[in-house]
Amino acid sequence: MVLEETDRILQCPFCRVRLFVDQRPHFSYVLPPAPARKDLLLVPYWRFRGLVFALDGDRVVHRVLDTSACAADPLPGLPCSLGLRPQALPLRFAGPESPGRFLAASVPRKEFLKRLGHGLRGRLKATSGKPFFQAFIGETLSLIHSPVFQEDGAWVDAVTGRRISPGAIPPEVPVEPPRPAPSPSPPVFRPTLCPHCGDDLEGDRDTLVLFCRNCDSFWEMGPTGFQRVEASFSHNDLPDAAWVPFWVLDISCGGLPLETVGDFVRLANLPQRTPPGAASRPFRFLVPAFKVSPKHLLRLARFATVAQPDLPPRSKAPRNGLYPVTLPALEAFQFTPILLGAVATAKEDFFPRIRGARFAFRAKRLLFLPLRRLGAEWIQDELGCALPMNALRWGRRL
Repeated sequence: MVLEETDRILQCPFCRVRLFVDQRPHFSYVLPPAPARKDLLLVPYWRFRGLVFALDGDRVVHRVLDTSACAADPLPGLPCSLGLRPQALPLRFAGPESPGRFLAASVPRKEFLKRLGHGLRGRLKATSGKPFFQAFIGETLSLIHSPVFQEDGAWVDAVTGRRISPGAIPPEVPVEPPRPAPSPSPPVFRPTLCPHCGDDLEGDRDTLVLFCRNCDSFWEMGPTGFQRVEASFSHNDLPDAAWVPFWVLDISCGGLPLETVGDFVRLANLPQRTPPGAASRPFRFLVPAFKVSPKHLLRLARFATVAQPDLPPRSKAPRNGLYPVTLPALEAFQFTPILLGAVATAKEDFFPRIRGARFAFRAKRLLFLPLRRLGAEWIQDELGCALPMNALRWGRRL
């Protein structure tokens, strides 16, 4: 059985058993070595794969980023990154059965993201100084171990069999790994059974939230098992619709008056009038709960947050067309300062206020809205926006 790096559901094609793949705090993989050797050294590399956003000057800049960096203490002759290997080579789960010795990761996860953030200006082609705020969205952060071994005083890549270092390493340079580490724990495979009624949970292979069709409930994996997620659906029932999920986030913004819809309109200086009675409604951020390109993610979030749809929910989920939840609520929360800056009109004056605000998460729920197909686009009538037909398909590969 072959699992992609973003897969969270394992389904046996023979017996149809479905299991949720869980490994915390991150997934650990090994690049398969070509020669079978006992003296392999598995060098760890952090890999980031996702979307990057930043508030820069008077604009929001973004890009798709896939990069890696060595997570161990510097060893002479070893490459500083994996290049295109994680995209081109198959990855296997790291565990006790992996041949060789694991080298300890001395660069913590937070330190890697911090270094990645410091180098964003060149990656995003920002024209101003240091960005006011930056966020990593839809990220797949994993630890990939690359196998190497020593031969004639030089490092040899165990995947290709070629020398990494150009020549022999001087004898005075230590080449022994300074900090060997135990093998990573293998992933945990949890049965996809509804905690409420015991029926089978449904979901695509890359989904983060599973659906029980028997009791109309949604569940996401937490530290101690499946936890229930509240969900509602638009009252529109379109034939052959694709029901896409949005995270509805209740967030407090310390330092910014943002409790009601009226506060949001005044704070962002939006040139629109709210309907009677809408100004006093609680304000909520709406962020797509699925991965798409940075441009479309920002556009959908802006339309949904500005619209603040107040739709009468339906009690039953649609029978077909549920699009998988592939963006965690935590990353949607990290995206909200970027979204607030993108919506505001006077960006030069508003960006410094966002950097000084204190965002705190209070509650979340899912809202599914239908997309109807029209030519080469998906149309969302409640929000009044369109999405290219291939945007959803390419988003599954991010």
